[in-house]
Amino acid sequence: RGAEHAPFTLTFIGQYNAGKSSLLAALTGRKDVVIASNVATTQLATYAWNGVQLVDTPGVKAGFKQHDALTGEQIARSDLLVFVTTGELFVEGIADYFRSLAFSDKRAPEMILVVNKMDRDDASPENKRANLENVTAPLTLEDFRTVFMSVENYNDAVAESDESEQLRLIEKSRMAKFVEALNGFVRERGSLGRLTTPLHSIHALASQAAAFCAVDRAEERTAIELLGLNNYTMRGFS
Repeated sequence: RGAEHAPFTLTFIGQYNAGKSSLLAALTGRKDVVIASNVATTQLATYAWNGVQLVDTPGVKAGFKQHDALTGEQIARSDLLVFVTTGELFVEGIADYFRSLAFSDKRAPEMILVVNKMDRDDASPENKRANLENVTAPLTLEDFRTVFMSVENYNDAVAESDESEQLRLIEKSRMAKFVEALNGFVRERGSLGRLTTPLHSIHALASQAAAFCAVDRAEERTAIELLGLNNYTMRGFS
């Protein structure tokens, strides 16, 4: 299948236990999405939604280097990125990861920020703005199409039998805002993401080449070369 016919790829990334898998389960209505309070996602998982390919990834900066590497490889071949954090905001290590991705890797125009688990405290989005924009600066929350929501409220609504309470929980979850933001994101940024994805793949390969040239030990060069070959194959160029 040619690249022009492939669906846009939206990859969900972010900290461990931020609710990425729960968001994907709610979006797709699938019951086979693995969800747990510990590190549940250890591999990539792909789901179809509205003509778009959604990819779940392991949480980053949770102490599992193989998870970070797997997520990094997926990011390089993704058209658009959905970065998920929580109402507790950017925890240690995640802020630097977000800034590196957005600004050093120049992915900010292709990113949407989701602040999940807003049901966990009574603070409003405006109360959290300054803390978040310390990380997103010089861009604003609006530049990242930031959505404050609670997928847990939405799941509670699905299980609720009382119609008025169900409607209240759905509104409180802001799930509709999330879906609206995703649709708008794909519609307005999708073409940009499709055009720049090959460049990000090339950048990832160039970084591996630089690492190869920076080491002297033969076994280290072999390891880096094998890693690069694996990534090249995974991107469909074998």
